[in-house]
Amino acid sequence: MLTNNKHEALTGISNIYNALEKKKLAPQAFKKVKTELERLAEKMDCSEEEAFIFSLIFTLNLEESVACYSSISKALGCNVIEIMTYSSSFQTLVNKNLVIEKKGRNHYGKTSHAFIISDAIQAAVINNEFPLKPVTTEIKNQVEVLEEIYKISSRYNEEEISFSEMSRKTDHLLERYGNFSLLKNIKAFELNDTDRALLLYMLWKTISGSETVYMSVALEGLIKNASRRVGYSQKLISGENDLIRKNLIELDKAGFFNDSDLKLAENGKLLLEKEGIKIGEADKKDIISSGSIRAKQLHYNEKETQNLNLLSKALKPERFLEVQEMLDAKDLPIGFNCIFYGPPGTGKTEGVLQLARKTGRDVMRVDISETKSKWFGDSEKLIKKIFTKYESIRTSQTMAPILLFNEADAILSKRTGISDSNIDQTKNTIQNILLEELENFKGIFIATTNLIDNLDAAFERRFLFKIQIDRPGKIAREKIWQEKLEFLTPANHLELARKFKFSGGEIENITRKILMHEIINSEKIDFEAILEFCHQEKFECNSEKNFKEKKTTILGFQNKKDEKINMVR
Repeated sequence: MLTNNKHEALTGISNIYNALEKKKLAPQAFKKVKTELERLAEKMDCSEEEAFIFSLIFTLNLEESVACYSSISKALGCNVIEIMTYSSSFQTLVNKNLVIEKKGRNHYGKTSHAFIISDAIQAAVINNEFPLKPVTTEIKNQVEVLEEIYKISSRYNEEEISFSEMSRKTDHLLERYGNFSLLKNIKAFELNDTDRALLLYMLWKTISGSETVYMSVALEGLIKNASRRVGYSQKLISGENDLIRKNLIELDKAGFFNDSDLKLAENGKLLLEKEGIKIGEADKKDIISSGSIRAKQLHYNEKETQNLNLLSKALKPERFLEVQEMLDAKDLPIGFNCIFYGPPGTGKTEGVLQLARKTGRDVMRVDISETKSKWFGDSEKLIKKIFTKYESIRTSQTMAPILLFNEADAILSKRTGISDSNIDQTKNTIQNILLEELENFKGIFIATTNLIDNLDAAFERRFLFKIQIDRPGKIAREKIWQEKLEFLTPANHLELARKFKFSGGEIENITRKILMHEIINSEKIDFEAILEFCHQEKFECNSEKNFKEKKTTILGFQNKKDEKINMVR
């Protein structure tokens, strides 16, 4: 296959992977790609062994497979112990920020390692942009330092790193940015590692908008050993802890279910006030400004288009205020509570964003998975905090933003009956809070869900607009194909629309695969290959026999069997 220098690195990686796949690390296989390994190593400023490991991770990531020691050993046809001998090269790539390492726990409680190449590095390789420049976050102020430390503690909480590693990384940040007065003042208190970690956590939670935190939640994440955790909490309660003695943290013992709350005491608040840091200053990451939303043409069925146009008109600034005033005059709820429901990939979330762009409204987007805290009692606080934050933003702006609960199936589903389960009780409590908040809501609330049949009946009355967004019909599908694949003939567009009842998201997936195919293979794709992509999208290989017959690799990322890549230098 012909290629050009623009995709030299990508083609080299493909050659390396193809030559070594299932070859059991045979020396002769490495000899075949000696030139490619040398060139890639030179481009990446690394060793040939590191270039080899990078090529494996890169290819597995593109194939949407997990790149770990086990999957790599299977790809090469060797045992996992042989791959472990390359662990130093894996670690070097991680240290160079060319690869991200994700640690977790497997079914047996052992540490597992997954390796990921960031989108930025992946794009640079695809576009042959060398030397590779890992994206690094440049910290500009002390709030960002606190955020980075919070991220480190979260990794410890998820057992990705040890307590000593968390302390070491925290020390590094405090030392590197020790010129910030807030960090100097924290250091002056001469706290031990555990007390310092708790203070830093409380400072971040406070400026993020959480005035109090359940003590059990904070300590469960900070101290893994149960007996040490009990001992530490007893010292907090008795006032023997340095944080209490130095008036940095205090307890509110009127907590939920006999759990004490922790909050900043006078000296803790003073640390922030001296720097002019206001509560909520760092809590803007979930706000999407209307001006940042890119215009995107969406193709819905006729009825859905009519409903969305009606809602769009109602949300126009002058019309919205007029409607609210009329509702208020008749003593009716003035909130615009809406639900977009339908199958996955039909454009529900994107529809909300385009609605916001057209009406000039910001979007406060809520990730529902973050509100389903594993700590009992914490989820309820998070839900209340969301609405408190939204109301603060709404009253401070001239135009009400949209509060988007994306993929809200988990908290809109039918409530359970009387149960002793903490999980069921927490879920019911969250839903009761949400129902109460929606009853008195004064802004614009939109939830999206794939599972409308599981919606709790109590929510039906709360939603003023119930907009079903179904899979696109033949006419809408034809328009989407025309927009995405302009190079095809009208007859091709019509055939695709008739033959495959895809959602817009599925058509977009196929479009991305086509683009990757053309980049990697340096050739225009033919219509037969597009049809094959369409068949793959629907998991037609649903039997073990068909799976073995059809699955060799992802079409477009490697050439057909026995084909070789001819490179034009």
